[in-house]
Amino acid sequence: MPVGDKADKRSARGLIAAGLRRTRFAWWRARAGLRRRVILLSYPGISCGPGVSIDPSAKLAAHDGGTIEIGAGCEIGARTTIVSDGGAIRLGRDCFVGAGSTIHAKASIDIGADTMIADNVAIRDHDHATADPARAYRLQGFVTAPVRIGRNVWLATKVTVLKGATLGDGAVIGANAVVSGEIPEGMIAVGIPARPIRRAQS
Repeated sequence: MPVGDKADKRSARGLIAAGLRRTRFAWWRARAGLRRRVILLSYPGISCGPGVSIDPSAKLAAHDGGTIEIGAGCEIGARTTIVSDGGAIRLGRDCFVGAGSTIHAKASIDIGADTMIADNVAIRDHDHATADPARAYRLQGFVTAPVRIGRNVWLATKVTVLKGATLGDGAVIGANAVVSGEIPEGMIAVGIPARPIRRAQS
């Protein structure tokens, strides 16, 4: 095959591939827009600012008077779960929640603007009560404490944030860390439990 024919064939293939990508993206956006409308109609306790993107596979629900407030420009990734069971969840503007992550509130979870939550992160403000070992844990209810995550925080993949945790503005939490206490503003923290190791700017 002449060189010119090969180049034309590659060019045609590239144009077709680009067209298919554009079509797929347009279809995804249409499904995401429909998913957002269905969620807002199904749960009056959920509100979204302008420009919010919710992947069609994400699950959002607000039960028992719970509320979820998603700020303008937030992006909610594939297979995420954001559920409020009588609590309040607030995401500030321009937050990102990665694929497979879970945010679940029975009291209060407050996440500041510009925070990035990577894939498979878990944030919960409650644990099962275990005060009476003679009684089934499933019957003992829950112990709750508010979670506060500041502005411009980065939670790396598979981080777990437990009840009562507080993360200051600009904190960075390393992959697989478990946060159960307070991480000061602007610090990088790693480990189980997470401990600050240095300032993010250094």
